[in-house]
Amino acid sequence: MNRESSQDPLPFRSLANSRDIIEASGAYDASAKHIYASLIQWLISIMNRTMCETSPSTNCPIIGVLDIYGFEMFELNSLEQFCINYVNEKLQQQFNFHVFKLKQKEYGKEGIEWEFIDFYDNQPCIDLIESKLGILDLLDEECRMPQGSDTSWTQIYIGTKCIKWDRFSKPKIAGSTFTIKHFAGDVEYSSDGFSDKNKDAVFDDEVNVLRNGKNIKPNGNKLPFVIDHQHAMDQLRACGVLETIHIRAAGFLSRSIYEDFFFRFRILLKSKKINRDDTKLTCQRVTEYNYKYGNSKLYIRACQISILERIRVAKLNESSICIQKAWKKYICQKKYKQMQTSALLIQIYGRGYLSRWLATNLWRTKAAIKIQKVYGNSKLYFRAYQVSILERRRDARLNESSIYIQKA
Repeated sequence: MNRESSQDPLPFRSLANSRDIIEASGAYDASAKHIYASLIQWLISIMNRTMCETSPSTNCPIIGVLDIYGFEMFELNSLEQFCINYVNEKLQQQFNFHVFKLKQKEYGKEGIEWEFIDFYDNQPCIDLIESKLGILDLLDEECRMPQGSDTSWTQIYIGTKCIKWDRFSKPKIAGSTFTIKHFAGDVEYSSDGFSDKNKDAVFDDEVNVLRNGKNIKPNGNKLPFVIDHQHAMDQLRACGVLETIHIRAAGFLSRSIYEDFFFRFRILLKSKKINRDDTKLTCQRVTEYNYKYGNSKLYIRACQISILERIRVAKLNESSICIQKAWKKYICQKKYKQMQTSALLIQIYGRGYLSRWLATNLWRTKAAIKIQKVYGNSKLYFRAYQVSILERRRDARLNESSIYIQKA
């Protein structure tokens, strides 16, 4: 946390005059409230800036936190418990609106056969607290009065102007207490300190800090490792969780427009059963039971969508295996044909080489035989020629000798 962000939001001031224990305790609490409020606001600004830096300004991501627990009811309930319970009333209203009102309204709009479930509507309690001339409005007005006090606010203001609300009641004996009938139960508040605490300028961020505890109180005595089942059930019942479980079990958790369901689960049908012109009919062929068909959406039970997803994954695996087999078959066939072509070419070139070698050998053999024949005849002729020459020489010598003898 940098220096500027930690200092700017806090209205620091020095106190020169002395304070008693009560005033000092109040100043301490107010400072703690401001510190927590500033820290939370700083964290929110950092998160918002970080998320929006990676997204367009018109489509920034959001983080929604819905806290439906944290209702407090002690022996002594003051403004802190009042604010916490008021926040939980608002959160419960949001929960009722989204879980009960919107869903059941959508079922009726889509023409789904549905038995509407009654739920606790806490709007009257919220009107008592935040409407004009409600508890908070009257408390602010009392704080603006110079001589305002908690007792006068309880007896004169809310004691006379809030009595018309059926969620509000006050004791028969005048005092500083009043009771509000919350969705989780009746809570008696003591107004002592309401005005002083309200003057601390409690910001909305401080209320946001109170939303951070999300849990079920295991027991009312704050003992560790002790679970009071009835106490936990009372909290679940007060927070509307049991009604939520009922509507979740009886309702349709998953919903989808027909086009989206068609493109996601058409793989489960054979091609002849797929009708692209009538997606609703195709969706009906995919589904069998625990489904409702609205005018534009298909409503599915909680368990059925997981079954469809498992079937879809199995079908995709089966299809991927078939595609792999076909592709591997194609690769093997292509490789085999290449090897076969290569073998045929090798055989062709080998046979051609052998044929040429045999032809060359035959030609050479014939040539050698012919040469041998020619050479043999030439040798005989040469010997006859030599014999004839010798004979002619001999005859010549004989002739010369005979002539010489005759002359002699």
